[in-house]
Amino acid sequence: MVVVLAGFSEPLVNVAVVDSADKHLATPDLLLHRRRLVGLEYDGAYHEDADQQASDRRRTNRIVAGSSIPLLRYDRTALRSRRPLIGGEVAAATGERPLHELEERDFLRGRSRRTA
Repeated sequence: MVVVLAGFSEPLVNVAVVDSADKHLATPDLLLHRRRLVGLEYDGAYHEDADQQASDRRRTNRIVAGSSIPLLRYDRTALRSRRPLIGGEVAAATGERPLHELEERDFLRGRSRRTA
Protein backbone atom coordinates (compact mmCIF):
# COMPACT_ATOMS: atom_id res chain seq x y z
CA MET A 1 0.00 0.00 0.00
CA VAL A 2 2.89 2.37 0.66
CA VAL A 3 4.00 2.38 -2.98
CA VAL A 4 0.44 2.62 -4.32
CA LEU A 5 -0.58 5.48 -1.99
CA ALA A 6 2.66 7.30 -2.83
CA GLY A 7 1.65 7.17 -6.50
CA PHE A 8 4.24 4.79 -7.89
CA SER A 9 3.12 2.50 -10.68
CA GLU A 10 0.89 -0.31 -9.45
CA PRO A 11 3.06 -3.34 -8.63
CA LEU A 12 2.55 -6.83 -9.95
CA VAL A 13 1.89 -9.39 -7.21
CA ASN A 14 3.77 -12.71 -6.90
CA VAL A 15 5.24 -12.74 -10.41
CA ALA A 16 7.93 -15.34 -11.03
CA VAL A 17 11.39 -14.02 -11.87
CA VAL A 18 13.27 -16.16 -14.39
CA ASP A 19 16.81 -16.10 -15.71
CA SER A 20 17.90 -15.84 -19.36
CA ALA A 21 17.34 -19.60 -19.81
CA ASP A 22 13.76 -19.23 -18.48
CA LYS A 23 14.67 -21.03 -15.23
CA HIS A 24 12.60 -19.96 -12.21
CA LEU A 25 14.73 -18.02 -9.73
CA ALA A 26 12.17 -16.89 -7.17
CA THR A 27 8.83 -15.14 -6.75
CA PRO A 28 9.04 -11.81 -4.90
CA ASP A 29 5.98 -10.39 -3.15
CA LEU A 30 5.79 -7.40 -5.49
CA LEU A 31 7.43 -6.39 -8.73
CA LEU A 32 7.47 -2.77 -9.89
CA HIS A 33 7.73 -2.61 -13.67
CA ARG A 34 8.19 0.89 -15.04
CA ARG A 35 11.58 2.31 -15.99
CA ARG A 36 13.39 -0.50 -14.20
CA LEU A 37 12.21 -3.75 -12.65
CA VAL A 38 12.46 -3.72 -8.85
CA GLY A 39 11.32 -6.44 -6.46
CA LEU A 40 9.76 -5.66 -3.09
CA GLU A 41 9.49 -8.05 -0.18
CA TYR A 42 7.53 -7.72 3.05
CA ASP A 43 9.08 -9.68 5.90
CA GLY A 44 6.33 -10.59 8.34
CA ALA A 45 6.93 -12.04 11.80
CA TYR A 46 7.88 -15.51 10.56
CA HIS A 47 10.86 -13.98 8.75
CA GLU A 48 12.47 -13.42 12.17
CA ASP A 49 13.21 -17.17 12.34
CA ALA A 50 16.89 -17.92 11.58
CA ASP A 51 16.06 -20.66 9.06
CA GLN A 52 13.63 -18.37 7.24
CA GLN A 53 16.21 -15.57 7.17
CA ALA A 54 18.74 -17.93 5.59
CA SER A 55 16.15 -18.95 2.98
CA ASP A 56 15.33 -15.28 2.32
CA ARG A 57 19.00 -14.45 1.75
CA ARG A 58 19.38 -17.34 -0.72
CA ARG A 59 16.26 -16.21 -2.60
CA THR A 60 17.49 -12.61 -2.71
CA ASN A 61 20.87 -13.73 -4.03
CA ARG A 62 19.23 -15.87 -6.76
CA ILE A 63 17.15 -12.92 -7.95
CA VAL A 64 19.96 -10.36 -7.90
CA ALA A 65 22.64 -12.65 -9.36
CA GLY A 66 20.40 -14.34 -11.92
CA SER A 67 18.39 -11.39 -13.15
CA SER A 68 20.05 -8.18 -11.94
CA ILE A 69 16.70 -7.09 -10.46
CA PRO A 70 17.27 -5.22 -7.21
CA LEU A 71 15.21 -6.47 -4.28
CA LEU A 72 14.13 -4.16 -1.48
CA ARG A 73 13.03 -5.75 1.83
CA TYR A 74 10.86 -4.17 4.50
CA ASP A 75 9.49 -5.33 7.83
CA ARG A 76 6.61 -4.16 9.99
CA THR A 77 8.75 -1.51 11.71
CA ALA A 78 9.58 0.09 8.37
CA LEU A 79 5.94 0.04 7.29
CA ARG A 80 4.83 1.68 10.53
CA SER A 81 7.46 4.32 11.09
CA ARG A 82 9.74 4.63 8.07
CA ARG A 83 7.36 5.17 5.18
CA PRO A 84 9.23 8.21 3.79
CA LEU A 85 12.41 6.10 3.73
CA ILE A 86 10.58 3.42 1.74
CA GLY A 87 9.36 6.01 -0.76
CA GLY A 88 12.87 7.38 -1.19
CA GLU A 89 14.42 3.95 -1.67
CA VAL A 90 11.75 2.87 -4.16
CA ALA A 91 12.27 6.15 -6.07
CA ALA A 92 16.04 5.61 -6.17
CA ALA A 93 15.70 1.99 -7.31
CA THR A 94 13.02 2.56 -9.95
CA GLY A 95 14.00 5.98 -11.28
CA GLU A 96 10.41 7.13 -10.65
CA ARG A 97 9.29 9.89 -8.35
CA PRO A 98 6.35 9.44 -5.99
CA LEU A 99 3.30 11.44 -7.07
CA HIS A 100 1.96 11.92 -3.53
CA GLU A 101 3.48 12.70 -0.18
CA LEU A 102 2.39 10.08 2.32
CA GLU A 103 0.39 11.23 5.30
CA GLU A 104 -0.23 9.34 8.52
CA ARG A 105 -3.99 9.59 8.00
CA ASP A 106 -3.61 7.49 4.84
CA PHE A 107 -2.86 4.53 7.09
CA LEU A 108 -5.40 4.93 9.88
CA ARG A 109 -8.15 2.35 10.14
CA GLY A 110 -11.64 3.49 9.32
CA ARG A 111 -10.48 6.56 7.43
CA SER A 112 -10.89 6.89 3.71
CA ARG A 113 -8.02 7.99 1.48
CA ARG A 114 -7.97 11.69 0.70
CA THR A 115 -8.97 12.54 -2.83
CA ALA A 116 -6.16 13.52 -5.14
